[in-house]
Amino acid sequence: MTAISSKSLQPELDGVVSVSLQSLIRLGGKAQHLTSPRSIIRASLQGLHLSPFKGRGMDFAETRPYEDGDDVRNLDWRVTARSGKLHTKLFQEERERPVLLCVDLQPPMFFATRGVFKSVIAAQAAALLAWNAWKAGDRVGGLIFNGENIHEVRPLRNRSRLLHLLKMISEATLHRPQTEMQSQRQQLSETLTNLRRVVTPGSRIFLLSDFHGIDAVVRKQLAVLARHSDLYLLMISDPMEQQFPAAGQWRVTDSKRFLQLDFSRKKARVDYQKQSTSRVEQLQQLANKHHFSLIQLSTQDDIFLTLQHHLAERNR
Repeated sequence: MTAISSKSLQPELDGVVSVSLQSLIRLGGKAQHLTSPRSIIRASLQGLHLSPFKGRGMDFAETRPYEDGDDVRNLDWRVTARSGKLHTKLFQEERERPVLLCVDLQPPMFFATRGVFKSVIAAQAAALLAWNAWKAGDRVGGLIFNGENIHEVRPLRNRSRLLHLLKMISEATLHRPQTEMQSQRQQLSETLTNLRRVVTPGSRIFLLSDFHGIDAVVRKQLAVLARHSDLYLLMISDPMEQQFPAAGQWRVTDSKRFLQLDFSRKKARVDYQKQSTSRVEQLQQLANKHHFSLIQLSTQDDIFLTLQHHLAERNR
């Protein structure tokens, strides 16, 4: 894999190692054909979607097990009595929904052995989801973190605000900061802390990352976010991260520095595979336990087709 400096980018590399704002704007045409996720919404403004806030004109939607933070006034005592466990009622009303795109553009995202950079996949997927939400009448915002800074765009039902978000994503794909792995773990956690401050009940959250910075703190934060939000994790990886590297010496460069990876020994390849598999398994177990969605994207994927498949499956 060879990374290319942003200063020497050529137009033909748009969509390979970086993404221009114009490219992200053009994705708006495809986004209108993307399946919109369905869910029960918790929000506070009148709009186009369904929310289980109790009030005038509310319709009963479903009953589910009680979770910390649920309004005790909405307890379903009949189901609770039958099951012996607390259950709460959910209601539906027409409401507007905030949608937040959290995009990881830290150094490990600027990598690929095949296809395009992980950072490009993250930017393109975020743009498709942002346009899809905006066209559905949602308020769109997000957080972009690159290892050095966290940029926040508050959700609004405003085209100019959406374009500002896309511009920030595009610019972040051009400039790769230098940070240590420990800083990356800390910033993922810090971003989720900021997200919890911004998010309101019923928000839809798309977190796009390779999740190299996941740890026990991050897993706990994701579980908390999933309690009152519609959470989607989009895990982006390169094929080399998904399977055994071929035996031999691998030379990796960011155009300034070179690193020699030795996969000639079987143990090194097995350890590499275990680490990659463990990260996926941990996230999938967490998603199953806390009822949120995990979508895996590859640097070789057609992003529109992959998202369409997973969102259609989610709606069944």
